[in-house]
Amino acid sequence: MKHHIGVIHLLKKKGEIMSASLVDIERDYLSIDKRYPKLFASPEFSKVIVNWPKGNLKLSIHTPVSFEHDFVEDSSEAEKKELSTTFLSQKLGKPENGSTVWNAKIILLSGLSKNALEDLSSEKRYDDRVPHICNILRFAVLKRDRSFMAIGGPWDSADGGDPSVDDSALIQTALRHTKDVTQLDLRNCHNWNRFLEIHYDRFGIDGLFSHREVTVLFVPDLSECLPSLDAWREQWLAHKKAVADREYQLSLKKEHCYV
Repeated sequence: MKHHIGVIHLLKKKGEIMSASLVDIERDYLSIDKRYPKLFASPEFSKVIVNWPKGNLKLSIHTPVSFEHDFVEDSSEAEKKELSTTFLSQKLGKPENGSTVWNAKIILLSGLSKNALEDLSSEKRYDDRVPHICNILRFAVLKRDRSFMAIGGPWDSADGGDPSVDDSALIQTALRHTKDVTQLDLRNCHNWNRFLEIHYDRFGIDGLFSHREVTVLFVPDLSECLPSLDAWREQWLAHKKAVADREYQLSLKKEHCYV
């Protein structure tokens, strides 16, 4: 393996040499397909713009964050969300020809605990493998059926600002969708790292170009959103009580069904 400035040459088994630049800020469909041959890319995908090399990222890499989640099957809530989604799509309407639709999405980063840092700096081995940071960091995303997706959605004029020139407009969009979908309030986050942009050229049913769509992916610094130890303890106890009450109500319903 040979290293050059900004370029890494990978030597394959057959002796074929492939090169891939590590500092390309803009990458088109062919570049992505060549770099990640197993990654599915939409036919309407046009390019990705990598923002993280251009700025000074402020990430809470040394602040451990625990992601606790629960699964709740509630038909009324599902219907409510479906109606809300339908209302939003009706409100947004069909994009005008040649316009640009903006989406704001986020990925939550877990950070590293003290024990994780010690494992990385030690010579410990697990199953004959040395601990690697890629196996320790965790990211929170949404899962639907067999697909994974980032938290977020489309920008709306109610979010204010101009998403083409103002990050604060897209941050408001991300805050709104995150609160609606996950009940997380990230208003105390002051550092929103614009990580990358994914661009699409959308086409109508007639096969002609319709509009552009840009999805901006943020990685917020969660260190300022963490509750105090006392507040976390109260929230955790309240969560356990809510889960116990829900399970009790479900057991009563099942008993009633069998009577």
